Amino acid sequence: MRVGVIGAGPAGLTAAKILAEKGHEVDVYDLRPFGVWKPCGGVVTARSLRILREVFGSEIAEMITEMKTTITHYGDLEIEEKYPAGAIYFVDRKKLERFMIKEASKAGAEMYFRCPVKDVNPRGKVHTCLGEREYDVVIGADGPRGITRSVLGIRQKMVAAFVWDLEEIVLKPGEAHMFIQPGKYGYAWAFQRKDGINLGFGGAEGYDYDLAYKQLVELVGRRVDLSSRRGGYVPVGPPHPFIHARDRLLLVGDSLGTTDVLFAEGIYNALLTGKLAALAAQSSNPARKYSLLLRRHLPRINHILSSLLAWANYSSGSPELMSSQKLNEIIAKIERAEMNYLQAIPYLTVLSVVVPVRARILRLSRGYRRESKIS
Repeated sequence: MRVGVIGAGPAGLTAAKILAEKGHEVDVYDLRPFGVWKPCGGVVTARSLRILREVFGSEIAEMITEMKTTITHYGDLEIEEKYPAGAIYFVDRKKLERFMIKEASKAGAEMYFRCPVKDVNPRGKVHTCLGEREYDVVIGADGPRGITRSVLGIRQKMVAAFVWDLEEIVLKPGEAHMFIQPGKYGYAWAFQRKDGINLGFGGAEGYDYDLAYKQLVELVGRRVDLSSRRGGYVPVGPPHPFIHARDRLLLVGDSLGTTDVLFAEGIYNALLTGKLAALAAQSSNPARKYSLLLRRHLPRINHILSSLLAWANYSSGSPELMSSQKLNEIIAKIERAEMNYLQAIPYLTVLSVVVPVRARILRLSRGYRRESKIS
């Protein structure tokens, strides 16, 4: 079987390695040079790490830094917490992608960099820089603004994100800072790896980018060179409920629009959809098989519940809820794949009501006691 993979990111490389190891002929095309850095916060959850180890081996462990402490700046409020162990890690995205490329190449996948794909026919014809080629299956992994999703007519809401990746130690390794603007979806971040720091910010309409930049400058103690930032788009609207494959063309990762809204993390769903596409590609009806696998492993309800959680965590106006240790424990279970969104929703519904109400009662009781002392 001949497979064409368009895009050498985590989703495309996962599919390419699995299929090449099975003995299939795999060609990977990317318009970027080899292993060029992509705008990314470099967050890898435990569930992502599980797939990376399964597909690419245990060497991945040498590239990661576990997140140990989170300091959340919520308006004027600052909350410091020890994050549950084994839930979130930081990784240098460029190093990770280069490693994945080498492993997929070792498995037998052919890599074509600086080779843009000019046109794709869902029936398997791909017009590349090398001419027209025909494949039994084409896997679209070329991102939210790539040609493969435009061929299927998919449109989705996206937000802009800006990232700096500096080879400096500014904070303690494993320390994370999150700057949240109350009532607005989005945040600024600083993630300290053992080999460098990743800074960035992104948000939906109404998010104050200037304020986010100032907050990062104050944190690192100096101005960050604006010219060195990298920008990109993150799909945050729900994936299309029906369009994810047609004939021989399967969409994966950001091409499918599967970013997890709560964690602003695309890599887990990228790895998962790459793995599912590789399984589907080997069936007699790849598009139908892929649709069935997506419904089972990545149901639409996940995006809805993830969006609700993101609102509760960032935009609800309740710092007590956002800093709740119980909420963090539930989120950590989702990150470790010990609980899915559907299982988490009953607990989160209770928390979203109980925690703010209890905090309100405590504030009122404190005010009443102060008034009693004065009188």
